[in-house]
Amino acid sequence: MQRASWRNFDPILLAVSILLVGYGLLVIASATRVTDVSTSPALIRQAVIGVVGVMVMIGLSFVDYRAIGQIAPILYIFMLVTLVFVLILGTFVAGAQRWLEVPGLRIQPSELAKLIIVICMARFFAGRTKEPTPGEVRANLATGMFADHVRTNLVALAIVAPAVVLVYLQPDLGTTLVLISSYFSVAFFAGAPFTILGGLASVPLLGFPVVWQVMKPYMRRRISSFLSPDRDPLEIGRAHAELQSRQYLV
Repeated sequence: MQRASWRNFDPILLAVSILLVGYGLLVIASATRVTDVSTSPALIRQAVIGVVGVMVMIGLSFVDYRAIGQIAPILYIFMLVTLVFVLILGTFVAGAQRWLEVPGLRIQPSELAKLIIVICMARFFAGRTKEPTPGEVRANLATGMFADHVRTNLVALAIVAPAVVLVYLQPDLGTTLVLISSYFSVAFFAGAPFTILGGLASVPLLGFPVVWQVMKPYMRRRISSFLSPDRDPLEIGRAHAELQSRQYLV
């Protein structure tokens, strides 16, 4: 393994991360703005978490990524165990069971799942990615190589599926969609053919009427309020954040 150094540090990645944290703080500030309070506790808490997160990011940048890949199976099992514990022992907040209570701290394992899924997907695709042999090139085995891509991506989906189902049962639509998007992102950068990615993405789109019916009511309301927050801005604050963000930026 190679020893990391400042010379290998990616300043663009750090800058983008800081910008994302700043944008998140901006959204929180607009969504929690109160006329008689200068700074909301939620904003202060998130700012502290953001600073700690950036420091952890910088520290991990000095760890060889291959060492992290080696413990991917352990991280995967840890992720599934914690997600199962959430459904059994998790704390209910606003009708959702997404958190585990530990002394002095509330943990949301689905947030850790976002990172762990990316690590596991990267480890899996890195182990499967290979250049075609000269014999395959000469024989032009396009069909056989395409079938191998299909099998690889179906296995990758099988790896992601348990986490998607466990998070959906909490229920947490946003994180569920993030986990699904993580598969497509990693698969794309791993070289998955557009035909496969497009075909997989078209399945839920073509079956959207059925998916819409099996969605929980709050999920349908959340999508509706996101697409049209002006239609019902006073309904228990479901569209409040979207409207506040628009006012803050304007």
